[in-house]
Amino acid sequence: MNFRYPATVLVLCSALFLSLSPGQTQEYKPFITREYLRLAIYGGDIDTVEYTMRLRQEKFLTGELNSDNMRWTFSDFTKTDPRVYAFVDDWLQAYPNSPYAHIARAWNYFTAGWAVRGTRFANRTHADAFAQHYFLHAKASEHARRAYQLAPKLVPASDALLRLANTADIGIDHEVLIKRIMRDTPNYGSVYRALNNTHTGYGGTSARAWDICDTYAPLVPSADEITVIGCKIDAAIEYHWKTHRDWATSKLNTLEDDRLLGQRRWAAAYGHYVKPDARKILAEYFDLEDTINVKFAEQYDQRWGNLPNVALATPKVLERARAHARKELQYDPYNHWLIGLLERRFQKVKSDKNGETSEFLPDAPTRAERAGYLRRKLGAVDVHLSSIKVAASEMKAVKL
Repeated sequence: MNFRYPATVLVLCSALFLSLSPGQTQEYKPFITREYLRLAIYGGDIDTVEYTMRLRQEKFLTGELNSDNMRWTFSDFTKTDPRVYAFVDDWLQAYPNSPYAHIARAWNYFTAGWAVRGTRFANRTHADAFAQHYFLHAKASEHARRAYQLAPKLVPASDALLRLANTADIGIDHEVLIKRIMRDTPNYGSVYRALNNTHTGYGGTSARAWDICDTYAPLVPSADEITVIGCKIDAAIEYHWKTHRDWATSKLNTLEDDRLLGQRRWAAAYGHYVKPDARKILAEYFDLEDTINVKFAEQYDQRWGNLPNVALATPKVLERARAHARKELQYDPYNHWLIGLLERRFQKVKSDKNGETSEFLPDAPTRAERAGYLRRKLGAVDVHLSSIKVAASEMKAVKL
């Protein structure tokens, strides 16, 4: 790696690492936080990161951490930072049989593959972009399969296989995979990701989605009828809204279970939840300090923003989202979604007898800032081309 933190940071990381033996887990708590884990990654401290991942997997297996804790642990490897890619290069060289290094690389390539393809419809995506997308996902699958072979109970590894099932050969039947996962590490997050395979654009069906929910949602710890219904609502929202809108809308407007609050917020934002508290549940959501869903806020303002005594939601949510984007761009410098948040300008249109006037938020991006965001987008091309070159020189496929 070319990038290194100052020596004082490396001393801090190494001192904390070397002071521990496998039995001394209490002293290791600082590395549970994202800041300290990032410190080790960007400091090039491979041993500390490897040990941290082992420790967290042990804690997961003993029940001290849950599946979402493990997903968070590897989230920095889905970023677009070349320094992280370089770190994983070094990590794989130092620990060639580490499931943690392999799954970190899998998520590198998974992210790069979607960045190269983009999110447009297939008929608006260039053939070369598709070819590179599928190539990177094939390489991601190799690493994910290796990680899963080495550690079948590593949730980020099984997650990667579920997410890659539509775009790569994952080397295992989807039904066999989800059955193993729900036997070894039963959790709702895996069921939710298995629904990805029911996407109609890849040949999936709603019948398959319903079968996944009926068969595997009941295996989630503490599952009940609402768990299964919630799974089907998720399937409808994500993949099968055209065919199951009426069913899902009926459930969301009649069931009052708090576990469906997230889906109700979505339905309220898009006009499918029509009970009297629709505006209230969204307004309360926008008051939460970690809410950065600008699309929901814009939908809210379109429906209720012109009512007397109703404050617009978009300005405060967008301001919060921009603050989040500025912070995360340090670690995800070529993320188009983050760049898009910073590029956006909130425009409020006022109508009166003199016509319409527009008003922008005070912190709208300057021309210089917009030019900087464009340079980042262009720079992303070089980053993803580099990942393709690295992938092309890598290992042959590993069979499960």
